[in-house]
Amino acid sequence: MNKTSLLFFLLICLSTKAQETSIQLLGTVLSNTKRLANIHIINLNTKSGTISNENGEFLIRAQLNDTLYISSIQYEKATIIVSEIMIRTKTMFIETVSKTYTLEEVIIKNHHLTESIYHDILNKPKDSIPAMNVSSETFKNLDFTGVDYKLDAMSLNRPPSVEHLVNPIMAGGGVGATLPNNQLIAEYKLRSLLKLKKEFPSKIIQELGEAYFTKKLQIPTDSIHHFLSYCAYKDIVHLYQQNNLLTVIEILQEEAISYKKLKKEGKSGEK
Repeated sequence: MNKTSLLFFLLICLSTKAQETSIQLLGTVLSNTKRLANIHIINLNTKSGTISNENGEFLIRAQLNDTLYISSIQYEKATIIVSEIMIRTKTMFIETVSKTYTLEEVIIKNHHLTESIYHDILNKPKDSIPAMNVSSETFKNLDFTGVDYKLDAMSLNRPPSVEHLVNPIMAGGGVGATLPNNQLIAEYKLRSLLKLKKEFPSKIIQELGEAYFTKKLQIPTDSIHHFLSYCAYKDIVHLYQQNNLLTVIEILQEEAISYKKLKKEGKSGEK
C-alpha cells in the first residue's frame, strides 16, 4: 500500500513538473489552406515572440495553458490557448481569416440629368455667353501679333500648382523646390504625433483586446486609459508607432505591478 501511494505521488509530481516545463512547439499559420508568412506570434505569458517564415511555420517555447497572441496587418488577430494535445504532439496549427473592409457605395455623376428626356429638355440651362459675330468689323480689326501660339487652350486653362502650399518639403517661396521649410516639417510631425497619442489608447486596446488588460494585467475596465497614461513616460506610443509591439507588452506587464500597488496604497490612505 505504501509503495502504491508513493508511486501515485511520484506520478502526480512528474505530471505537474511536465506541465510547468515549457517546450518548443512547431506551429503553422494558415488561411484557407494557404500558408502565411510574416505573422507575429507572441507568448503573452513569457513575453517572447517570433515571426512565421515563408512556409508559414514558426518555433516558440510554451507550456500548458499559455496564451499565444497572433497579430498581422492583413489578417484578423487571434489568441490561442496551448492545449494538452499541442504539448503532447509538439505541434500546432493556427487558422486565421483575412480582414475585410466594407466600403460604402458611392455614385458619381458629372451631370444633373434625371433620365427623363422631356424634363431634361425643359430644364436645360440657357447659354449665358453671347454668340460671337466673326464677320463684324470689331473682330476683323483685332491685333494677334503678340499672341504666343505655343500656348494652347489646355495650357492656359491649367490651374496653378499648389503643391508648395500642402507639401512642407516644397514650401519656402521661389526656391521651395530644393530647400525644405523646416518649420512646416516640424509642425507636421508634431500634429502627427499628437494625433497618434490621442488614438493610441483605443488602438492598443483593440490590438490586444480588453480582456488582456482586465484578466492578464488585472486592470479594471474603467482604469485602462488611466493606466496607459501612467505608462506614457516609457515612450510606449513611439514604440508602438515603430511596430515594437513585444516591447510595449513587456512594459505594460512590468508597469502593471507598480500601478496596482500605487492604486492599493491610495485606497489605504483614503481610509
